[in-house]
Amino acid sequence: MSSVLVHFDVAEDYVLLDTFVASAEAARKAVEALNREFFNNELQFEFIIFPPAPGSLKQYVGVVLKGVKKLSKGIAATTLTIWAIIQVMDSGTVQDLSQEYLGGTPSEIIIKKIDDFKNRAEKFQSSSDQEQDEVEAEKLKEEGVELLEEIVTRSASWALQEPVKTFETARTSDQFRYELEDAQADLYDAALKDPQVRGIGFSEEEEFPIERNNFAERAIRPTPLKEEEPEIEWIVSIRIIRVTSPNFDRDDQSTRKWKGRDSSGNSVLFEIVDEEFWHRLIREDQEFGEATVLKVQMASSISGRRARENKVIRVLAIDDEELAKPLQDEALGAVLGTFSHERRSRLTPDLFDEDNSP
Repeated sequence: MSSVLVHFDVAEDYVLLDTFVASAEAARKAVEALNREFFNNELQFEFIIFPPAPGSLKQYVGVVLKGVKKLSKGIAATTLTIWAIIQVMDSGTVQDLSQEYLGGTPSEIIIKKIDDFKNRAEKFQSSSDQEQDEVEAEKLKEEGVELLEEIVTRSASWALQEPVKTFETARTSDQFRYELEDAQADLYDAALKDPQVRGIGFSEEEEFPIERNNFAERAIRPTPLKEEEPEIEWIVSIRIIRVTSPNFDRDDQSTRKWKGRDSSGNSVLFEIVDEEFWHRLIREDQEFGEATVLKVQMASSISGRRARENKVIRVLAIDDEELAKPLQDEALGAVLGTFSHERRSRLTPDLFDEDNSP
């Protein structure tokens, strides 16, 4: 098991509870950020706290690798763990992580350990000696777990002590840089509020490179990243809808939708954006009741497995009276941008509908 050491320079052998908790939380955030950025969030960690060492108080946040998410049935757990460890320790990931987060240049000791592990693991996997398989597999698994724990904890320690400006030049995502700055803010904001803390280090030595006069700069919270608006995916279909609750106030459709049931009996909420339809309502008396049926060309934007929005682009018919032809792809593209046509049977439950009640 490896740990992230946060070494406090204090006159007495204690820090405030908030400082202790914040430093553990900062270590956890740094490890989880590294997992997301470099290992596709495939590693599963557990965090524990060791008893602090006296004298210039040392806090050890233990990081335990519990497993790897990519599991397959029918493969022995130990053998699978070895395979998964090899996958996440590919050369590109290791080189990037070691260059950025293990001291500026690749750590020769770490790289040698990784190369040695991968060579022996690959040799083991190709071996047919069943007698030594179980013992060797367990030994390799333990070694791989320890190696990953060491890589991640050393990287997390680096991330908590490097100047924030370093993150700006690192070859990583904006989200990753934000998470590391946020982890630092947790640690140094709490330390700034604790008058006992004179400095912070990250080794067993009585060295504290982050002095108290540097806490304030590192305690500044990073500006939250703006969430990118996801691109809307529109699915266009021809629908038969029996209107159960119309809304003749066009400007009120954003708050109260039209309601109806499709040919399968599914409830549908929708908005009508067809200009010709609204002009027709103004010119003519059109009665809508429980038996009024619309044939429409509908565009539905989806999010996950639920409808986010249903828009009637063109009302094709009211009851038996035909009104218009469906818009062609060029016209649909001008209205919707990117879209696709629904290709599956309407007899199956509809993911665009509000429910499947009869």
